[in-house]
Amino acid sequence: NPNSNPNPNSNPNPKINPNPNPNYQTGKTIFAVGGISADGDKPHKTFELYNVTEQRWHESEDVMSRRRLGLGVVLSSENVLIAMGGDVDGASKLGSRSVECCNIAGFES
Repeated sequence: NPNSNPNPNSNPNPKINPNPNPNYQTGKTIFAVGGISADGDKPHKTFELYNVTEQRWHESEDVMSRRRLGLGVVLSSENVLIAMGGDVDGASKLGSRSVECCNIAGFES
């Protein structure tokens, strides 16, 4: 029976993140791509890397500025988009302390 030994890492409901802590991917480096600029409508043309092993962003001159003013997203290897942060003034749907998950395959948040 091919279903007798299901993959323990599979997620039957992709809308529910079984482990919402992005650090569960210990040992991997994941991409974080830009966000909104200070004026709120122009996307950054740069990207940043988040090192999950060391639980820190790779050094960059403007990384703190982008983390403060914009929205950073990280792409996992399991087609889950994790959006972190947002505007410090709270105008963004993603507040500075919030995390939102989205299934990239189904484009569902």
